[in-house]
Amino acid sequence: MKETSITNLLLVIFFGLTAFLIIPYHEMWRDELQAWLIAKNSASILELLANVKYEGSGVLWHLLIYPLTKASLAPESMQYLHISISTLTVLVIAKWSPFTTTQKILLCFGYFIFYEYSLIARNYAIGTLLIFLFCALFPKRNIYPIRLALVLGLLFHTSAFGLIVGICLMATVIFEDFMVKKWKEEKINIHLSKSKLIAITLAAIGLISAILQIIPPSDGTYASEWHFYPSLSIAYHSYVALVSAYFPLPILDINFWNNTFLTSNKSLVIVNFPLIILTLYLFLRFFIAKPSSLFFFSASSFALILFFYVKFGGDLRHHGFLFITLISSIWIYHNSKSLKLKQIPNFLQSIRLASVNPLINIILAVHFLSSIIALSVDYRFDFSSARQTADFLKMNKLTDSEIIGYSSSTMIPISGYLEGKEIFFLDENRYGTYKKWNLKKMNDVNSSLINSTALDLSLSEKKVLLILNSPVEEYFNSNHDFKKIFESNDSVIKDEKFYVYDFISAQ
Repeated sequence: MKETSITNLLLVIFFGLTAFLIIPYHEMWRDELQAWLIAKNSASILELLANVKYEGSGVLWHLLIYPLTKASLAPESMQYLHISISTLTVLVIAKWSPFTTTQKILLCFGYFIFYEYSLIARNYAIGTLLIFLFCALFPKRNIYPIRLALVLGLLFHTSAFGLIVGICLMATVIFEDFMVKKWKEEKINIHLSKSKLIAITLAAIGLISAILQIIPPSDGTYASEWHFYPSLSIAYHSYVALVSAYFPLPILDINFWNNTFLTSNKSLVIVNFPLIILTLYLFLRFFIAKPSSLFFFSASSFALILFFYVKFGGDLRHHGFLFITLISSIWIYHNSKSLKLKQIPNFLQSIRLASVNPLINIILAVHFLSSIIALSVDYRFDFSSARQTADFLKMNKLTDSEIIGYSSSTMIPISGYLEGKEIFFLDENRYGTYKKWNLKKMNDVNSSLINSTALDLSLSEKKVLLILNSPVEEYFNSNHDFKKIFESNDSVIKDEKFYVYDFISAQ
């Protein structure tokens, strides 16, 4: 079959499966709808930029969904946009990557590309697309430097992880053009063409603006601590990030998400340590012949793990960028300058590896199997029970009620599926739709607070509903004035199973 036919078939199958699976069977959770609600509640682009600064992430995804929210579309439109982005990623892989047809199929339908960065609508899919676009443009970097700079500039604005990887990619271009030429005793041309000067300017503007955007406000609280001290527990979590990224085989349980088999207990983590060391060793042996790929792999992996250690430990979706950089390093390997054997230091010549295809195939096969497991569990169970709960409220004409929620974090998906309805957040003593990560004092949610708030809101003569992610009896030691009218299904996200109560004392 011709390459074009394979590419077209891959695109049709990928988009068809994701479009079929994503809308009816994947319920969005709070992080997905947080971005939607921020965009929806921002009256202007400037206000959006200010609101996103509390998120600790880039603004590009929010800018993409901003027009959808202003067009009064449903949140599901964000999911269609998201799978369109992941389908473009598949196009780039199928058309320009150096992998075999089997490897392309396994990669496109693997855990991160097909599940984590397709079905779950976050800002990581656009980052993955731009990283792979950079890899596709890398062989023609001297012909299209402005295109490369634009890709980098956008990548910087996707997330903290996109920013880290983007800086490493930019450094790799410099490394390739100067250091490798020096080692090969080629003439280094320091003269820059007009297009390269424009490209450098664009990349610099993108980098500086992204850093300014991602710096949190003075009252920001999201991942605000730094860990510049030795800690075995943090180091352990950083190592787990590497294991999960390369071998993300989920546990066979409803709460599979962010719980991988090889890291499910400390004994397994210790047992698989030689596996990870061997994997890294084999890739380093392979990359040694082409210094630019070795430089990018080493720099990006180290920078990401360092970030997980000193700033934000993250979860599997964040750790996935270690896998994305591994794939990108192999991609860059096929399009970068190689050193002759005599130019490689003597002590390194003996450890060169001609091919890592068997190892790549094993890793991609694990990712493919991981994707199947994740999809099957996501299909069988609610990822979040927020949509089911919102549907109950709509069907019973309860959406005009006063709704009290335990916390802004828990209530985000409920508000999202109720077209951005404002909910009274007990812990923050305010009405809202999304979580704002600032220094606002949190209230201790107890029976007294729940009762007094419900009583106050009942004075409006509207029905008052209490929505919790645990039974109300956990807050009351004796009788209470709340009658349970709905209990949702269990969900993949543990704390997004909901209980709806009717406040009955004022009736």
